[in-house]
Amino acid sequence: MAELERCQGIADPGERAVELTRLIQRLPSISAAVRAARQVAVMEMHAAGLSWSQIGVRLGLHPQRAAQIGHGVTGGHRSRAADIAADSTPLTIKTKETGKCPSPLEAM
Repeated sequence: MAELERCQGIADPGERAVELTRLIQRLPSISAAVRAARQVAVMEMHAAGLSWSQIGVRLGLHPQRAAQIGHGVTGGHRSRAADIAADSTPLTIKTKETGKCPSPLEAM
């Protein structure tokens, strides 16, 4: 955590965000705390009047990604299968003619 504290001690929010990004890439196990600190640094830059484009250039990121970081959106992606698995609603298919669920063999 000394590395995180060193980064948080950087006065310039742009340089702080750059160093925190490097730290995230090197130390994924502490990434939640580092991501939160980076978000604060990015929001400080934005509050100081920098545009998302300017922040993106400073961090080497697309402006949209800079805005996402500022708003706390992580870069993680869920697969469509994970979305389906997370849905606890059972899928029920009924035929119009009978109003009953077909057997798997009937559906083929």
